[in-house]
Parts: sequence; C-alpha cells; structure tokens
Amino acid sequence: FRIINTGTDFLTSSSDLGFCATGSVEAGDRYGETFWGFNLNNPAHTLDINGGLCVTGSTILGTDATGSVNVVGNFFVNQATEATLADNADALTIAQMLGRLAKITPTTSRSKATPTAAQIVAGITLPTVDQAWDFTVINLAAGGSGNKLTLTAGDGAVTLVGSMELNDASSATFRVRLTNVDSEAVTIYRIS
Repeated sequence: FRIINTGTDFLTSSSDLGFCATGSVEAGDRYGETFWGFNLNNPAHTLDINGGLCVTGSTILGTDATGSVNVVGNFFVNQATEATLADNADALTIAQMLGRLAKITPTTSRSKATPTAAQIVAGITLPTVDQAWDFTVINLAAGGSGNKLTLTAGDGAVTLVGSMELNDASSATFRVRLTNVDSEAVTIYRIS
C-alpha cells in the first residue's frame, strides 16, 4: 500500500481489522511525504492493532522512535526450521543468528565464535544503532555429559555481556544489539 499525507497534521492510525503490507513498514508521515507505513516518532502517535499485523519485509522504528505499537491479542512471528550447528568449532553465521533458533548436540565441549561485527551489521537490511533481536541456542547434549557450548566474540568490536556458556541439556537466549553501524560494533547480551 502507499499512503500520501496531503494534510497539515501528522497521521495517527488504528486498525480493528488488522494491517497487512508487503515491503518495509517505516517511520515517515510528514506533510506531503509519500511513505509506507506509520510514523511512531511522536509520543502522541500510536498504531493500535486489534486484528493482525502482517509484514513481509521489515518493520523499522528508528532510534528516535518514541511512539508505540499496541497489539491486542497475540503477536506472532514466523519461525523457520531451527538451524543445526555442526559439532565442531566453526563460527556461527549471521543467517543462523537471524533465524532466532539453533540447536547443537556436542560430543565434547565446544567453543563457537560469533560472526564478526562487520558481518553482523552487513547482514541487517537498513541497519540502525540500537536495532536488536534475540536468538536462542539449545544444547542437546545428554544431561550429566559435561559437553558444554561456549560462545566467544568474533573479530572486531563484538562485546559479550553475561555468561556465554551453555551447560549440557540446557538453552540460552541472547540479545544482539547494534551499537555502531559505521565503524561496526555489536553487543551480545545473555538474557536467559
């Protein structure tokens, strides 16, 4: 869809039936501007969805986004089949991290590096500072085997916060945050 704001006021939008778009949903509703989506860069602006929100592409809220998206009901994401990490010391790929779910069955304790900061930033469409996503790794080694998985920082400015060690028969969720997209830098937090 395409919306052109021909008035002098900003747009505030709501949907009781849902909202579907193909392409990117981006901020931008200034006077006379042609844009895709809704501007949430004003605290008075909200996008209330009481039906469904379907986006094929990306949903982007800039670093100055201060509005909100309110979803009444369930919020669903498409989850592709989980990545299977090799039982070796190969580094993770950006595709595996963006897939949000990976599993490994290590036969001995393993270490795997994250992608480099440059690879992580390059793997994001329209990267912006403070963009973030979560991914989970499941260690399927038998309980009591002692076969741990440890994530290590890839080359460049990759900062790891929290324990990066997954015991056997456990899982961990990490949040990846872009901290600089020009001189690529990334922080990865263990959040569970």
